[in-house]
Amino acid sequence: MGLDKIELLKELFYGFGRDPHVNKGIFDHYLNKTSDTEPWVLKKAVQELLTGCQSLPRITELLNSIKRFSPNQEYIATECPLCGKDGLIYSIFAIPPSGKKQEVYSLEQKMVKGANYKSMIIGRCKCPNGNQYEQAGHSTLSRAVEPPEYLIELSKQYGFDTAFYSDILAKKWNKKSRNIQPVDTPLKKDLSKYDKS
Repeated sequence: MGLDKIELLKELFYGFGRDPHVNKGIFDHYLNKTSDTEPWVLKKAVQELLTGCQSLPRITELLNSIKRFSPNQEYIATECPLCGKDGLIYSIFAIPPSGKKQEVYSLEQKMVKGANYKSMIIGRCKCPNGNQYEQAGHSTLSRAVEPPEYLIELSKQYGFDTAFYSDILAKKWNKKSRNIQPVDTPLKKDLSKYDKS
């Protein structure tokens, strides 16, 4: 008899006194998050949780157990114009003094004075590099996304990945939003004496 993932998850729910039909929303969430899991790995994870937990484990506990029993896949990073080699997609967020963060969607977007601009992860890349985060328990890491269009354009124009430009622009906009002027350092003055250009 083959292993059925639905039956294995039902066993998990019934084992903790939870009816999967009554708790259909939670059951469907568990089923969705474990859809790419090999049935034999899911069986081992369910058995471990049934013997080691007092109540129905959270989805992160189930995913961690699955990860422990999953065979290690050899991960070979490939060059990608979107994520570089790390498999993560970034965007820039403006965090004004009021505290409500806003994503930057365009280079023409109005500058928020006094805001802190940060490069933040918005998901995983759709390339093979992002596959390592597919089973992550965190919803942001497990979601495949595209970077903002303006970062893609910069990447095409200048040749570095979008994560690089996200970081560079965030630092540049931080200086502008706080009206910070470049400092003329003594070393810079000394080196300018030898600049023949």
